[in-house]
Formats: sequence, C-alpha cells, structure tokens
Amino acid sequence: MWCEILKVFLLVCLGVAVIYDVKYRIVPHVIPIILTGVWCVAEAIQYVWGYFECALILNNPRYALVSACGLLVFLVLINAGMYVFMKHDGLGGGDIKLLTSLALYIGMQGSLWVLFFACILFLAVVSVEKIRTHTVLVNTTSAFVPYIAIGYVLYSLFI
Repeated sequence: MWCEILKVFLLVCLGVAVIYDVKYRIVPHVIPIILTGVWCVAEAIQYVWGYFECALILNNPRYALVSACGLLVFLVLINAGMYVFMKHDGLGGGDIKLLTSLALYIGMQGSLWVLFFACILFLAVVSVEKIRTHTVLVNTTSAFVPYIAIGYVLYSLFI
C-alpha cells in the first residue's frame, strides 16, 4: 500500500514539475526539497519499523545518498563540458535537481536509465520537428522535465 502511495506521490511531483517547466521554464526549488524530505521520512520509517516493502526505497540509505551525489557530480560535469565545448548549457539546474532527487529513490543506475529514455525521446521529438519544419533549431531552449517524467514512467514499467 505504501509503495503505491509513494509512486503516486512521485508522479504527482513530476506532473507539477512538468507543468511549471513547460509554462515557465523553471522547476520550483520546493519540488526536489519535498522529494528529498519524503525520502528521509520513508527511510526513517524503514529504520524504525523494519523493512519497507517497496521497490522505490533502496535498502541501503548510504547507497542512495552516494548515488544521488555521484549523479549530481556527473550531471554538473556533463553540463560544464557542454558549456566549455559548445558554449551553451545542456541540462538546466532544475533538471539536474530533479534527477538527483529521483536518484534517492531509484539509485544512480535507475536515474541514468531515466536520463537515457528522456534523451532518446527528446532526440526523437526534435528530429521529427526538424523534418516537419525543415529548420535547424539553434540556440533554442526546450522544457526537458516532460521527457524526464516520461522516462521515469518507462523506467517504472520496463526495468
């Protein structure tokens, strides 16, 4: 029961993030903070009352923290490399915060799968748009959180 509630909560948070990202091109700071806070509470419940029967809560909180920190460093380095070599940002700060807070729940490997699915979907949409309009998209920004949300759903369904 708790696992289903947690999954719905994650989907609601992702839905709110999608709406904000599409409308305002930002991810509110409160969403990753709430995701992290709920993870802390779930870990406390698991610690106090025993094993939390949910695949979303990793059995080892240290692994979850190391995964989130490792993913954060990886994404920041990728973003810095894109800025140095291509002179523009890759992922926005909100995308990085959201993927890092998701890593607390699904680990680094799960977050990398989500990022993989999101990138493939994004490339497919951009390719179709380029073919449809016959224009080259240069120096444009795009909301990436919808692709992260769809990537999370695909990860939840298939992996």
